Amino acid sequence: MASPAVSSLSPAACRPVAGARPSCRRRRRRTGSLARSTLALCLSVGALVVRQAAATDAAETTRTSPPTAAVAAAAAANFTAVDEWLDVHREAHVDALKDLLRIPSISALSTHAPDVRAAAEWTAAFVTGRGFRHAEVVETGGHPVVYADWMDEADPSKPTVLLYGHFDVQPVDPEALWTSPPFEPTVRDGNLYARGASDDKGNMVAMLYGVASLLATKGTLPVNVKFLLEGQEEIGSPQMPAFLAAHGSRWAADYAFSADGGQVTSGAPGVCLGLRGSVALELSVTGAAAGDLHSGTYGGAIQNPLHALAELLAGLRDPATGGIAVDGFYEHVEAVSADERAVLARHPVSEAEWLARVGVTAAVGEAGYTSHERTMVRPSLEVVGMVGGFTGEGLKTVLPAAASAKISCRLVPAQVPEDIADKITAHVRARTPPGVSVAVTRLPFTAVPYAMARESTSNAAAAAVLADLYGVPLDDVFYYRMGGSIPVVALLKRHLGLDMTLFAFGAADEAVHAPNEFFRLRSFERATRAYPRLLVRLAAEHRRELAGGAPLVEEAAPAAEEGGRAMGAADTLAARAAAAAQAAGGSEEL
Repeated sequence: MASPAVSSLSPAACRPVAGARPSCRRRRRRTGSLARSTLALCLSVGALVVRQAAATDAAETTRTSPPTAAVAAAAAANFTAVDEWLDVHREAHVDALKDLLRIPSISALSTHAPDVRAAAEWTAAFVTGRGFRHAEVVETGGHPVVYADWMDEADPSKPTVLLYGHFDVQPVDPEALWTSPPFEPTVRDGNLYARGASDDKGNMVAMLYGVASLLATKGTLPVNVKFLLEGQEEIGSPQMPAFLAAHGSRWAADYAFSADGGQVTSGAPGVCLGLRGSVALELSVTGAAAGDLHSGTYGGAIQNPLHALAELLAGLRDPATGGIAVDGFYEHVEAVSADERAVLARHPVSEAEWLARVGVTAAVGEAGYTSHERTMVRPSLEVVGMVGGFTGEGLKTVLPAAASAKISCRLVPAQVPEDIADKITAHVRARTPPGVSVAVTRLPFTAVPYAMARESTSNAAAAAVLADLYGVPLDDVFYYRMGGSIPVVALLKRHLGLDMTLFAFGAADEAVHAPNEFFRLRSFERATRAYPRLLVRLAAEHRRELAGGAPLVEEAAPAAEEGGRAMGAADTLAARAAAAAQAAGGSEEL
């Protein structure tokens, strides 16, 4: 998963890829007789939703509660039965999520390969039992994926929506730091603790239940739906490039959304416009061929692989600037624009607050940039693991024969993972200390940086639904880029020409990839309500676009204070969507 900032992305980022298979909608556009208009959406990034992202859940409840019954009825038009169904079955939904969380589907460890497969089989069976028409575990040459769908062959006018999530998880080390066992889901203070609770099993299951709520209450969906549910995201999706090149057409769609991703804070809605890419390497330093050496007999005269490794790692950073010292590392990195900086300056979480959340007293990194800029729109290089010497209780006085370290780089648009790996390799080889040898190995964790244009039907629909659910004006939806990576997003762009909007509800403070990972049950509930609203919204937008109608949301109305929260255009989104659907010759009844 990508950990959560910004905007002003180049139009080239969403250009169709040469040779990519056209989406269903584009093929219909070429052959259909009904002309479509271009969707022109101007969503502006406005004032902060939350100035204190660490506000209590009680404060969030006040902020997001509807002010009056009339407003609540307008915003929830057509969703009464859906919401009631979700409420009645909420406990069962959490119990089902707990069942999946008990499966230790750690994709990085070969000993857990059977568990990853068990999670795939659980997911396929779960989807089958929720009213979807087809589900199967599909082989990739590595960890499997699950394909599922609900296609309305009787109504070819419906658009097709691709929904993505993943059921593999990160390792749990160090397990001693977990308050409760990582694969024994535990609820404390309204939070569900387990490995994968937020990334991504909780968000994936919430997405599935959200879609299923429409089938359970209405027996149909307003759109066609395909699912791509993956079992190797946490290791960089190593088999997915070849797999999607060969079989990607099966997932052809008009719109795409990911349940992997998240929000920058639990109380402020945002739409993600980009992901950093990634590349990973392991440096293995070897010293004396004879093996470990007595530190008294040989210390001070023989090169210590641990010292050599430390020297190499330190040389990857420039202590004067805080930047990466690898020659050519920044060669293709574009400068951060003034507009991007202005947007990031309005980040819902201040830098001081951000540091305080993780118990750090000072920020470090590339000089001239804020922490939000460094983690979202600038590249990074981090040592994520080191091994060498004796680490048990007490002391063993030897020079180890070998030492190693693992490095993870996060990349920004225009950087190429293979190029960065080559440059780091050349840097290390040119600076290897005498008396040791170094092997540099690529690790199977690679993702191409991804960026999409802000103006799109999927982003507009996501923003409208989020504004409604969080109870904020549309202008307060934050547009951001994530610091992490989701490899399949760029792969779907390459092979299907399909942009993917991240529509997930985990927050950046939920200890993703770390001990005591958790998912707020309030966010789980919000996610289940979000997906039925998203699909209905997309159907209405699609009909309006086909009919050449005006956008459902053209501008945000001025907010008024009532009942303890901001009221604005979001409060009437459902009513306006229904009116637009009627004008386009359809109905937004579910």
